Amino acid sequence: MAINLIELQKKRWLLVVPILIGVFITAILVKTSKQPTQLDMQEISQSVRVINIPVVDLVPSAVGYGSTVPSVILDAVAEVDGKVIEMLPNLKKGSIVQAGSILLRIDPAEYELTIAEIETTIQSTKAQLDQNYVEEINTRASLEIENKSLESGKKELERLKNIVKKGAVSRSALDQQERTYLSQLQSVQSLKNALNLLPVERKLLQAQLAGEEAKLASGLLDLENTTVILPFDGRIAEVNIEVGQYVRVGDVMTIADGIHKAEVTAQIPISRVRPLVPISDTSKMEITDDLFEKVLGFKAKVRLQEIDVEWNARFVRMNDTIDPKSRTMGVIVEVDEPYENAIPGVRPPLVKGMFVEVEIQGKPIVNQVVIPRTALHEDKVYLVDSDNRLEIREVEVDVVDSEFVSIGSGLEGGEKLIVSDLIPAIKGMLLSTINDETLSNNLISVTTGSFK
Repeated sequence: MAINLIELQKKRWLLVVPILIGVFITAILVKTSKQPTQLDMQEISQSVRVINIPVVDLVPSAVGYGSTVPSVILDAVAEVDGKVIEMLPNLKKGSIVQAGSILLRIDPAEYELTIAEIETTIQSTKAQLDQNYVEEINTRASLEIENKSLESGKKELERLKNIVKKGAVSRSALDQQERTYLSQLQSVQSLKNALNLLPVERKLLQAQLAGEEAKLASGLLDLENTTVILPFDGRIAEVNIEVGQYVRVGDVMTIADGIHKAEVTAQIPISRVRPLVPISDTSKMEITDDLFEKVLGFKAKVRLQEIDVEWNARFVRMNDTIDPKSRTMGVIVEVDEPYENAIPGVRPPLVKGMFVEVEIQGKPIVNQVVIPRTALHEDKVYLVDSDNRLEIREVEVDVVDSEFVSIGSGLEGGEKLIVSDLIPAIKGMLLSTINDETLSNNLISVTTGSFK
């Protein structure tokens, strides 16, 4: 037992001695070490890109997309029945045909025969009218003679009556004169009746003549419709007939598109159309053909984005409906001479069905504060104040574009606007600035761009 106790005490010392040595060393280090020096805190600035806010004469614009269609289209629908006897040699799909060219002819023989028959009937009716006028003249002359004879017979009858009373003439002579007088009276009445019927017969003949002349006009129109003439310079879009084919009324024989004007109906968001009409009271505006071009100053361009080609266009009208799903309205522009200046492989003509971009520009709005759209954070912007510190300011937006916004109130020209991402954005934080001249120049170019 004594030996175990001695061994236990030795083990305790083995544990205590290292601890005592460690405490001793720590005390020496604390006593001999230097006190830590306290450094002054320095504020670190955040680097940001800025532009000086410009004030410009803002040219409002709106962009939409649509497909081109010819302004005029000829649907050559058969207006008469018949066999096609002639066609223009180059009446082929895609061919360019000059105005006044005869596209095709339908056999006119049947219609020429009908016209000849009607003309014969008209001549016969006119002859009957002439006869009616002559009969009227002759009847009036006969009536005049009969009236004179009747007057003489009446006087003779009166004379005989007086003589009979005196007994100088027999009663039979008086009766004979009475019969003669009545016969003359009957003749006069017959002539009057005939004279009264002549105007009625003439009206009937005149009505028949008018009917025949109407038939003649219809026949001449049918004859004219046997020849199909292209009224404008056009491009053949469809051919559905051949020489020798029989066509019936209503058959579409060929379709031609005009090549001097093309239209595009571009769908533009309603919100983008409003800035183009900077007029508060439009109720008193007179809607005329030149309203949009002369009064509102609308200009337009049509672009083919795939190869960066554009055409000057003219705003012509608004569509009559609004798409309730996309909240867009159709804006229709017209391009003059869409085939002009075409260069194969370089500049194509503006042909039917081409999907294009349409840009509409309105009159400039003077003295507008504009900023890049990316610099707007909901209804706030980040500015650099005179002490190079962050200022967060609320603004009111007027015009919103895909690339910029116009500020109604809250900003002034010349202030330093932060255009780079700032995370986190802490009011009053120290900033170091880098002027972004490229963005500034692009902003001015986009907001003041106008068509030449």
